[in-house]
Formats: sequence, structure tokens, C-alpha cells
Amino acid sequence: MTTDNTTRHPDDFRTRHPDDVHARHSDDFHARHPGDVQARHPGDVQARHPGDVQAGIDLSSNEHLECPHGRLQELRETTPIFRNDQDGAWIVTRQADIVALLMEARLTPDIRHSADWHLGGADCSPEGAGGSLENAAPDSLFMQFVANNVFAKTGREHHQLRKFASQGFSRRVLSKIESRLTVIVDTEFQAIKDREEIDFSTEISQVLPTVVIGTLLNLPQEQWDLFTQLSADILINYVPMGSIEEKLAAVERYNRNAAEFKAIVDQRRGAIDDDDFLSLLLRAEAEGEKITTEEALSLIISLVMGAADTITDFVNQALLMLLLHPQQRALALASEAGLDNAIMETARHHYFVRYGHNRYAVQDFDYKGHRIRKGDAVRLMFDSAGRDADVYERPDNFDVVRDQKHNIAFGYGRHFCPGAALAKMQTRIIIKRFFHYFPDATVSGSLSYDVFKNTRRYQNIPIRLQP
Repeated sequence: MTTDNTTRHPDDFRTRHPDDVHARHSDDFHARHPGDVQARHPGDVQARHPGDVQAGIDLSSNEHLECPHGRLQELRETTPIFRNDQDGAWIVTRQADIVALLMEARLTPDIRHSADWHLGGADCSPEGAGGSLENAAPDSLFMQFVANNVFAKTGREHHQLRKFASQGFSRRVLSKIESRLTVIVDTEFQAIKDREEIDFSTEISQVLPTVVIGTLLNLPQEQWDLFTQLSADILINYVPMGSIEEKLAAVERYNRNAAEFKAIVDQRRGAIDDDDFLSLLLRAEAEGEKITTEEALSLIISLVMGAADTITDFVNQALLMLLLHPQQRALALASEAGLDNAIMETARHHYFVRYGHNRYAVQDFDYKGHRIRKGDAVRLMFDSAGRDADVYERPDNFDVVRDQKHNIAFGYGRHFCPGAALAKMQTRIIIKRFFHYFPDATVSGSLSYDVFKNTRRYQNIPIRLQP
């Protein structure tokens, strides 16, 4: 992995003509720089099982971070399913296969079923040997999250947790959040309306989602700082990045912060009198519903991970695309439905998760001639699915009026994100109010990525607010 931030000038984003929706390289945000990162040679890592189709893509490279779509298109056309020579995980690039494997019962998002999930050399699988983190500290808050979050559950337990999550995103709750968020966003934009420039990423998109979660959980502002750290410390142990030492330090930090958060939740049990998301879960627990304290806490932290972290990237990408495509922006802002469609088009066109969404085989099975073995990691590349020409006409075009019925950016079937409505609502309000206050805003400087994130996170987005 590279250790310095990737910086590009906004002109790298520009199409040949300002309003043209065709970008230089398959509508990637950045032009390629072949010398930046050397891809690992196909012979550097041997396939785990002889006879597997072997190919390679370095998911941690600058190339995959900045402009992945040339290589992903090549893989879709030649080896759409293969065992990656970088780390032995299966890579799946076509949307039809991704949808099929999302619904495959022999795959689970529960990371404990990964044959390669080790912390400090310890086996943390459900059948882990003595000395594993799980066996050494089975009641640690970190392992409780791993075992009880919605992604680790299957069957009825999974359905039950999704049911509670869906209730937390009811129209009444979302309506309450929407009115509060609109006031918060207007306050933020009014405070900067006379400035010439801002850094949208650090001043807006990395701040407002945490405010939304604080509002959703009805927690005091001084407790919001826990959200970002809890999310970061979970994610570093779910992605193929970071050293063993960093992962173990994140586990220890998570246990401390989660204990503090758990104490906050325990205090709220004595005063369940509101209709916020946290009160909904605690009321269900108190009334004997089939949800445990550990499940409730894990569901809340999962919500924090989704809504206070990834929304930052979602908002960044949507704003950036509309800033760079004025004609498309005019179409998107013409109506609320048009803006919602533009948000989904952004998610399809420039999906921000760079390492894919992982599933793990709970038993051996065959898929299209490939033998997937128990413990194998299967990475579903949603960023590739969004550019699949078998699904989308002219997939490299950014087209805000495109029919989004095949868009799987928020998942599919029983794996559809229960917080999708909240994510789109937050993004819609921030984007709509931003262009209300700053209709002539433009990108004004170089953009840099945070190379240590699981997502294509912009560290900064400099914007000139005034013409």
C-alpha cells in the first residue's frame, strides 16, 4: 500500500467540454498515471488451490483507488470470476454474478467464517483454536459486535434485526430527522455564505452525518465523538489493510470506547420516552421482544458505521459529480425525484467502496466451474457492477435521468441496506441546500484521497463558493 496521499488537480476531473458527460477514461474521475504504482506480478502469489483460474488486481494500489474502471472492464470481459493473486480471495466483477452470490446461502457476511481472519496470528474463526482473540476474551465488546451484528446473523435472527432496523427508519422517524437536518444544514451554510472558499470534505461532509446520527439516537453532542472512532476501529478489522499491530490496537480502543457507549445506552434504559432509534430498540428489549442487549448495541454501532462514515463518501461523490457536470446538475435539481435519481446514478457510476463487499464460504460449493472452498473470501465488486455493459447502456456515461431499476448500490433482496432511505435523504438535503446557497460554486483546487480508508475518501474538496 502506498503511504502518501494521492493528489490531483480538479482539471483532471474535467471532460473535454464542460457539459459533456463523457470523461477521458471511461468517465473515471482521474487519468491514469502508469508509473505511480507497480502492480504485483501474476507470479508473486500462488493460487491457494492448483487449477484455479488465476488473475490479479491490486486493490490497495493508487490505480485502483483513482481510476479502477479500465482494469475492471478488462476483468469483466476476460475473467469475471477469479482467485486474486494478491491475497487469494475470489474477485467477482459482473453484476449478474454479484446478485446471484448475494443470495447464495452457502456464503455469509460473517467474517468469523473467513479462513484468513487472524488478529496477531490468532485464529478468530468460530472454530478457532486455543489462543485466539475470541477464546482469550469471548465476552469482549469487540467480539460481541462481531458475533451479534446484523451481518453475522442468518435466517430468522437476521430477519428480526432487519425488522427492528426498518422500524427505526420509519416515515415518522425520518420525517423528524429531515426537519431537524434541514435546519442544521441551513445553519451551517448560512455561517459560510459570505466566504469565498471552503473545504467541503472536512467542513461539511465529515461533520453533518455525525450530527444526523446524534439526532437519530437522541444523544448529547459531547457524546458524538465516539461514533467516528467506533466505526473506524471496526472497519480496520474487516478490510485487507493495516498491520496486525494496527488491528490489535483498534480492537483494544474499540473495547474502551464501546464500554463508554454501552454505559450511555444503559443510562437511557431508565428514560425511554421518545421515538428516536435508540428508544425504539430499548423499548423493544424491555417489552420482551426477541432482541438481546448485545444485538441492540451491535445494531446501533452498525447504524453508526453506515450513516456516520460511509455517508461522507456518498455526499462527496454526489456533490463532486454535479459540480463537474453543469447540464446534468440542472436536470437533477429540477425536482426532488430528479435529485434522488441523480444520487443513485452517482452511486452506480462511481461507487466508493474500493475493496468490494466480502462474503465467506461456510462450506465447499461449485459456482460456474469454480470450486469455492469453506473459508474462502469472495469479494463482490460493486464498483465493477455499476459499469457492467450487460446491464447498463453506455455504462461509462454519467446520466442523471437513467432508469435505476437495476442499480444494486444499496444491495439486493434480503441484503438491501435498511438505512438506504436515510442515506438518500441526508444526501438529498445537503446537496439541494448547498446549491440553493451556492449556485455558482466550482471546484477550486487539488483533491487528495485518504489512502488508508476502505473507501475512495477525499481528504479535501476545495470549493470556490462565489463566482
